[in-house]
Amino acid sequence: MITPVPKVGPNAINPLSKLPAELLLIIRFYLPSPEGRYFSAISCLTRINTRLRQIVIGTADLWTPFGISGAEHFFNHARLCIQRSGTLPLTIQLDIHTSRQNSDLGDRFCDVLHPIVSRIRVLNAYITTYAGLNIVRSVLGSLEMSTLEEMDLDYDGVFHGGPNWAITTPGGGTTLKTFTLTGLYPIDSNLSNLRSLTLGSGASWEWSIALIHTLVVGSHSLETLVFIGGGSTFDVEDDVMESSLPCPPLLSLGMEDGISARFATMVLLALDAPNLESVQVTTPTDTYETSLGGFTGNKS
Repeated sequence: MITPVPKVGPNAINPLSKLPAELLLIIRFYLPSPEGRYFSAISCLTRINTRLRQIVIGTADLWTPFGISGAEHFFNHARLCIQRSGTLPLTIQLDIHTSRQNSDLGDRFCDVLHPIVSRIRVLNAYITTYAGLNIVRSVLGSLEMSTLEEMDLDYDGVFHGGPNWAITTPGGGTTLKTFTLTGLYPIDSNLSNLRSLTLGSGASWEWSIALIHTLVVGSHSLETLVFIGGGSTFDVEDDVMESSLPCPPLLSLGMEDGISARFATMVLLALDAPNLESVQVTTPTDTYETSLGGFTGNKS
C-alpha cells in the first residue's frame, strides 16, 4: 500500500529549517560536482532556502577549495570563494587545456592569485597542452608562494609537445611537504623539507633512476615515496643507474598502477633506506606486500 504524500501549504515551515546547522552542511558531500572536486557546487546550497544560505555564506572553510579554468564564470566563482573564505588558507586547482600560444590566461590567473598569494597552502595544476604547460610555468615564476606546503603538477598531454618537460617550483620548493609530479621534472629545487613524494608517468615520459636519485638525495625529510603508472606503464630508461637511492628517513615505499617489473626490481635493488617500515609493490601481474619484518611472502 502506498501512503500518499501530504500536501504542504504555502505557509508551511520548510523541514530543512528545523535541522541543526551541522546536519544541514552534510548535504554538501552529496552535491554533484561534474567539473571536478575543486570546481565546487557549494554555491548551489545558497539557493535552497534562506537559512541554509546564511549558514553556507557564513562558514568560511566551505569556500577555501576552488578551481579556476579558462571560462569567465570560474574566475567569478574564484573571487567569490576568496571573499567568503576570509583569511583562511586556500587550496587551489588550475585546469588548463588551451592550445593558444599567445593566451593571456597566465596573466588572468596571476591577477586573481597575487593578492592572496600568502594564503595559498595547496596548489594543483592539471595540464593537457604544451601551451598550458608554459602558462603554468609563468604563473609559478610570477608568484612567490612562501606558505605553499603541497603541490600536484599533472602534465597529461597525449602528445607532449616540445622537448622540455622541466618546471621550476616556487621558491625552489623549500616550503613543500607534499609533492606530486606526473610527466614533469622539477629543476633548481630544494626539497629539504619534503615528507611525501609521488611520481607519476606521463603519456610519453619515463623517469630515469638518475633523475629520481637527484630528487631523493636532497630530500632529507622524505618519509613516503610512491610511484604511480597511471595512463602509461611506469618503466625506466636504459641509462646508467646510480649505485643507490639513498633515503635514510624513508618509512614507506609504494608502486602501483602499471609499474613494470623491471622498474620495481631496479628501485628495490638500488634503494638504501635503513628505516623503511613498509613496502607495497603492484606490477602489471603481481602484488607484493612487506612490513617491518621484510617481505611477508604475501602475493596475489
